[in-house]
Amino acid sequence: KYDKALTAGRLKALRKRRGLSQSQVAAALRIDRSTYAYYERAGRPARGKLVFLALYYRVSSDFLLGLSEREAGSQRRLT
Repeated sequence: KYDKALTAGRLKALRKRRGLSQSQVAAALRIDRSTYAYYERAGRPARGKLVFLALYYRVSSDFLLGLSEREAGSQRRLT
């Protein structure tokens, strides 16, 4: 089952673990910082951004959604 709070927590933890600011992640995704902050607060990234977030953090979208405990994702880089 999809858990928004878990998604929000994972996004925040991944960002902090990498020593990034919300502004840095937002810039990479080409969104406003307030939009990214909403993702971390509400755990509801737009569908299209979920794929980019998974690529950016190199985790699976299932992990971000709380459907898997396994972080492993694509080794591709988001450019």
